[in-house]
Amino acid sequence: MTRVRWIAIEEVIAVAAEAAQELMSRYGEGFRSPSGDHRETAPLRGARAFLDRAVQMVLGERRRRAAVRAANKRIVRGLAKLNPEIPVLSRAGNILAHAERRAWNHLWLVDPLDGEGAFGSGSSDFSINIALIEDGRPIYGVVYAPATDTIYYAVTGKAAYRRVDGGNAERLVPDGDLSRAATAAVGASGPGAPAKQVADGSSHALAMCTLCTKAENNVAAFQPSMEWQTAAAEPILSCVGMRVRASESGRELGYNKEDLSNGHVRVDRVDATASFHA
Repeated sequence: MTRVRWIAIEEVIAVAAEAAQELMSRYGEGFRSPSGDHRETAPLRGARAFLDRAVQMVLGERRRRAAVRAANKRIVRGLAKLNPEIPVLSRAGNILAHAERRAWNHLWLVDPLDGEGAFGSGSSDFSINIALIEDGRPIYGVVYAPATDTIYYAVTGKAAYRRVDGGNAERLVPDGDLSRAATAAVGASGPGAPAKQVADGSSHALAMCTLCTKAENNVAAFQPSMEWQTAAAEPILSCVGMRVRASESGRELGYNKEDLSNGHVRVDRVDATASFHA
């Protein structure tokens, strides 16, 4: 049984901010290819362009890997300072067998770079995800988008907030006026409904968090993901009256499972799902 002292959510945000420094120090780095000689023939220019693209691809992959390693190292070290007894399960770390993990009643679930493709292409749609899991349920969630300096965070049962550009935290509140629209739309979000497609290579957690700020998005079904892509967003959504469920069964997702993947995931308003049976 892990002994967990009270941890302020700001302490977790500070850990994510340190990891963000590692990502941003490598963000936007590219390989500038030589312009070449204007007297080159077309076939030679084509061959040079092909070679340049290949080199950029290799260097970009190395840059992403270095960014993930560095950010993950910062996160693991920072979380250990908060409480050395809580293990860290990170997609960038050594994932232990479930036979050992199943004894953990508390753990940190981490993705140091959700949205590697976006990071590599220069898009801002990537994030650092940190969740504290208690008995299979996420109770703390921090989703930090370093490129826009946007942080979503929450503690289950309390409140969710968004902070942009280091400004004051904005409390995200449920919108009671959305219940009728949500109820009307819930039928379209059941099993077999088209999934909300997260842009290829972009952050899954960020896509989920935007549901807190867009009134027209009352119900959404997401394509399959990994636990570390949804865990940090779930407490944030729950604090604004939304629920995250498996699309097929309607059950809570559950975390630190033997299989760390999620099937299709559905997000909707609590009042819209009152009659949806798990």
